[in-house]
Amino acid sequence: MSEITLYTINSGKKQPTLACSEHLIESNYLQAMALLQQQENAISDAEKTVLASQAAELLCLDAESGHANAQYVYAQFLRYGTGVEKNLEQSLFWLKHAADQQYEEAQFELAMLLPLEDEQHLILLDAAAQQGNVQAMLCMAIHEQRQSNMPKALYWLNLAKDQQIPHAYYLLAQFYRHGHGVDQCSVQTVGFLTQAADLGHVDAYFELFQAYKDGNGVRKDKQVALKYLQLARDHQHIEAASIEFKIS
Repeated sequence: MSEITLYTINSGKKQPTLACSEHLIESNYLQAMALLQQQENAISDAEKTVLASQAAELLCLDAESGHANAQYVYAQFLRYGTGVEKNLEQSLFWLKHAADQQYEEAQFELAMLLPLEDEQHLILLDAAAQQGNVQAMLCMAIHEQRQSNMPKALYWLNLAKDQQIPHAYYLLAQFYRHGHGVDQCSVQTVGFLTQAADLGHVDAYFELFQAYKDGNGVRKDKQVALKYLQLARDHQHIEAASIEFKIS
């Protein structure tokens, strides 16, 4: 294995250390993460600042050595001014480097920072989705729906659903409600809404209230309707808050 000169932090001084590159890079990254955990429990702002600065220095070293995780996290430090001076240009620089290494979170975040018309926006979204980024999967599903490519939209939604993403279940319910690429089916709609609700989806609570109140896809059941209405209210659903519904 190749060897490179890196630096570790010791009593505020930088000392050169010769070590196996892969092992040292990983060690620096893990040490930076440990410093961030310590920062959460730090008592004073001064201590938090020192820990963040030390973590940033380690991440910078690893980013320069090609560590994709470090490049992504260091980009966040630069974006928000954590442990370093805020620098959006440098943040974007490291985000691009991480994305070039197929780091899916960087690909997704970079896609979100680009204008919709930028040719790289969709390329990065698709790459992130292919690697399992569920937010990118949902974005790709919406894009394909807008392009009237329902089979591909359903493909992405089902992949996200398989990872127990509540909004994927909710969107699938809308596809069955309106017959987008599938046969309209109120029973399937309620089924997907129920799965979304079981995972805490607020809009699914409200739509299940409506389904059980009106008997759409299920037998009318005011008790169950009230349960879902109350769940929607408890989670600050705006429309639910204004509805008066009583069991006579």
